[in-house]
Amino acid sequence: MDAFGIIAEYNPFHLGHDYQMKQFKESLDNQAILLVLMSGNSVQRGEFAAYDKWSRAQMALAAGADLVIEAPVLMNLQAADQFAQVGVNLLDLLACASFGFGTEKASLSDLENHLTWRHQNQLDLDQAVQKQLKQGLSYAAAYQEAIHTLGSQSAFDPSLPNHLLALQYIQANQSLSRPMVIQVLKRLVKQDKQRLMSGSQIRSFLAGGGNPQCIPLPKKSQELVQDQALVTWEDYFHLLKYRLLTHSPESLSQIFGVREGLEYSLLAKIEASQSFDDFISLLTSKRWTRASLQRICLAILLNISWQEFEAYRAKFWQAPCLRCLAVSGLGQTYLRQLDQSKIKVFANLKQDYINYGLNLRVDKVFSMNDKVSDQIKGRFPLGIKK
Repeated sequence: MDAFGIIAEYNPFHLGHDYQMKQFKESLDNQAILLVLMSGNSVQRGEFAAYDKWSRAQMALAAGADLVIEAPVLMNLQAADQFAQVGVNLLDLLACASFGFGTEKASLSDLENHLTWRHQNQLDLDQAVQKQLKQGLSYAAAYQEAIHTLGSQSAFDPSLPNHLLALQYIQANQSLSRPMVIQVLKRLVKQDKQRLMSGSQIRSFLAGGGNPQCIPLPKKSQELVQDQALVTWEDYFHLLKYRLLTHSPESLSQIFGVREGLEYSLLAKIEASQSFDDFISLLTSKRWTRASLQRICLAILLNISWQEFEAYRAKFWQAPCLRCLAVSGLGQTYLRQLDQSKIKVFANLKQDYINYGLNLRVDKVFSMNDKVSDQIKGRFPLGIKK
């Protein structure tokens, strides 16, 4: 039995995701499963998920996923390159024969051609990127400027977020001893002459007080956004402010991600900030993007130090272990045949939670919000009968 992998966040699950899943599902034979490695209650943008992981896993299961596995915090607290590398390595350990992802417009050959060009110009590209970084640009902006300077003839914009991530996925896959087969699907922009909203557009619309009924969504997602309140960083700002006000510059510099004197800026800006958005706006610069700052803020809120994160990373790869959030009948058959000497997939905390501690910490802090239901007690994979 083969597995086709998707790395996703479904924050929330929208029509573009539904289209992608159906397209990938149609390419599989009847005995192949669709496996989703999905971010848990924290996401790679450095914030808590807009809706909890169990609800999002339910949406994925309803749309056709056979197995939804929770991604480790090891993925979510890092930038796109490490997010992709960890995700692809985990799909490989989960025995996926192939995997797929979406892009804005680039085809697989477009992406591979750009990687070939990048490899041929690696030394010059690295030097150009470093030059731009020293001028205070973020990596994405520095990369865009560097490839423009070097005269890349790509048929697409490699600096767009989906394209940057796609390039990282392909590069990570190429590093495997047995690379997986890749499928690339161009993003669906319109359906039935109606322009589709992205996940970030949906979240912004709802955060601004928009009516959930005005958003075209799959049925399960529509029910979710109508029944549950949107979780935002503002819900946790008072906790973040407390955490920061108890730090000295020295202690704050020990938190994962804090570097280059950022601790002084964080402490200088927090007292006068009345909201999380104000705080991040004061800190955002060419060097520090909103997403990178949010990841650092999440590490501060969760009290994850450099030392703890590095120890967690080393320990995780010694005995990789992931939690199953949702599973179909076909998915259960696949799990029974999976070689769990390479990676442990467990169902609930009574069974096995080795190397799961940081995900559990995320769940506990996430649950401190009145909008959020308990994430720990009585939880077991959706799709399994009690």
